[in-house]
Amino acid sequence: DLVKRIRIEAYLNLGKSASFIARELKVNKSTITREISNNRYIIKPESCKCECECAKCNKKPIYDCKSRNTFPYVCNACPFKDNCTKDKTVYSGIVAQNISNKRRKSSREGIDLTNENFKILAKLVKDGIEKGQSIFHICKNKEIKRSIKTVYNYIKKGYIDCKIDDSSKKLKFKKRKNKNQYDYRENFGINRIGRTFKDFIKYKIKNNVSSYVQMDFLGSRKDSDQQILTLHFLPLEFIYIAVFDKKCTVDDVVNLFNNLEKKLGFEDFNRIFHTVLTDRDILFNKYESFEQSSLEKSKKRMNIFYCNPASSSQKANVENSNNQLRKIFLKDDVIQDVTSSMISEINSNLNSRYLASLDGMTAYEAFNLAYGEEILKALNVNYVESNNVRILNYKSYAIIQT
Repeated sequence: DLVKRIRIEAYLNLGKSASFIARELKVNKSTITREISNNRYIIKPESCKCECECAKCNKKPIYDCKSRNTFPYVCNACPFKDNCTKDKTVYSGIVAQNISNKRRKSSREGIDLTNENFKILAKLVKDGIEKGQSIFHICKNKEIKRSIKTVYNYIKKGYIDCKIDDSSKKLKFKKRKNKNQYDYRENFGINRIGRTFKDFIKYKIKNNVSSYVQMDFLGSRKDSDQQILTLHFLPLEFIYIAVFDKKCTVDDVVNLFNNLEKKLGFEDFNRIFHTVLTDRDILFNKYESFEQSSLEKSKKRMNIFYCNPASSSQKANVENSNNQLRKIFLKDDVIQDVTSSMISEINSNLNSRYLASLDGMTAYEAFNLAYGEEILKALNVNYVESNNVRILNYKSYAIIQT
């Protein structure tokens, strides 16, 4: 450290031997000689009035002066140094500390890969980003063998020529218009006793609910022909989307669940959709129609609860899913011509991503463990190999299908 280096400088100025310095600092003699050799530096005198054997040196690592080929390797204690016209080598504790710090820093710089291996890594990263994959997903590739932070640094420093879309994370400033209305007029007079967010919390605790579904519509432009419904399964992080006509009714949304119940059967449907939390969108108003089984009329297939008005944080997970979907359905997109096969492809790709929240598992794997592959097939969700995962604009999935 700096204190020891200053002591070495002082002992060198006094002409002490390497053995003496090593004993005083309680280190090996070779440590002292190596420290001086590695961290000495060259200075040039302004003038000289004599010629001496110890002054015959040059700028190169090999010196003519014999005293610098053996200990002490420097001119600190040389009696002729003040009049020497040649370059002199000197050991300074402070300078040695700076030299050591720079050497340590430079040893950590650069990329610990061969040129060929780095080209492979760079291609994998670029290809993954072009497919819309996250850095976390890309780094799960066994050929990467680099941490997420390292890959981010490679991109930040320009080693890998690509850009990461962080637009969703940028802080946005926008003055909101003051509104006194925080609820749909169609909601006035609807009795939600037993189905409020507070009731949801109580229900979860009383019934030891460990999994449930959050439901929400993804916002779309007014001139869109279609809109997207998002279902987020917790804690599996499984995302399931469905497409509706922009002018759909609450009965159309209920019919989606009726069709799912027919595909899954009452038991499996109840196992998966037993608890649903959503907002007060008018398309979710008919809670009795959602809850009543379409197969067994006397049975209740699900329990639906509603968040408080203007309280999106109460269903933060599905809100986050909608943010992720903005890479597929941009805010400026006019959503139209979305087919069921495109929806299946999007659902499959979304749930085949490696997720940090699942400790590197995919949502597909988590859902499969919880409910089985047959349920996934009934939902038309397939596994996509990691290198083939695409999170792209929805129009590209129509191209993939053709």
